[in-house]
Amino acid sequence: MSIKNQVRVFLFGIVLFSTSTISPKIIVTSIPKCGTHLLMKCIYEITGIGIIGHRKTYTILCDQDVQAESLVGHAVCTEENMRLIAKNGFKGVFILRDPRDQCISMIHYAKRYPNEWPKLAHMEFSQAIQSWVLDTSLIASVPMKWLDKKMKPFMGVVDFYDRYLGWIDHPLFYTTTFEKLVGPDGGGSKEAQIQEIMNIAHHLDHPISLDRAQKIAQSLFGKKGAYANTFRSGKIGSWRDYFTEQDKEVFKKAAGQLLIKLGYEKDLNW
Repeated sequence: MSIKNQVRVFLFGIVLFSTSTISPKIIVTSIPKCGTHLLMKCIYEITGIGIIGHRKTYTILCDQDVQAESLVGHAVCTEENMRLIAKNGFKGVFILRDPRDQCISMIHYAKRYPNEWPKLAHMEFSQAIQSWVLDTSLIASVPMKWLDKKMKPFMGVVDFYDRYLGWIDHPLFYTTTFEKLVGPDGGGSKEAQIQEIMNIAHHLDHPISLDRAQKIAQSLFGKKGAYANTFRSGKIGSWRDYFTEQDKEVFKKAAGQLLIKLGYEKDLNW
């Protein structure tokens, strides 16, 4: 076992021991525009705990952040972030999404808030798709400065996702996807959605009944209730309405293997 994995197991053991009789603190981390608010809404319905962030949409945690009982942001998977999460008694849920749909959602968001992403917002849509796929550092133009200066710029969509994918194997995290959690109103499966709600509840030590999971599922989609302020359409596969053939070829070349790795495609024939 590598030293890195030994440290993970050791810290995991400490947390299990220290939180065995109490509910853990909760952290939500996500790749931006992958269903952050959908997940927050789900967790609130399960636990009654509101998920907050000290420094809005941080990527690098600091000691101040982990004093909270719950956190949400876009924390990348680094040794320091892992250390702080384990040391401070958190359990986490990580959410990701088809990178093509993430791309479309990101561009729509940029056009909705042009002062935050001026470069992306003023591009023609196809140009924006290809620019985002090849140079995700465009996100660094956000005046909110959530992209911490001490973190090197993203080098494209593959690098962008890779900074987060380590959470999938982290013992304190449960990984869900937008596609599983969105349910039939967003083009997903009702059964998968209900099962995912129960899985998240179990991971956070807040087990719920099937009946409760079904009721939560009915409330998640759309602008209903808390955490719905960034909702636009919430549809699986919306990239098909925007990608030109040239966009597809650019995406396949840049990130086709990423789609296969994440299980969104079996090959490059899409």
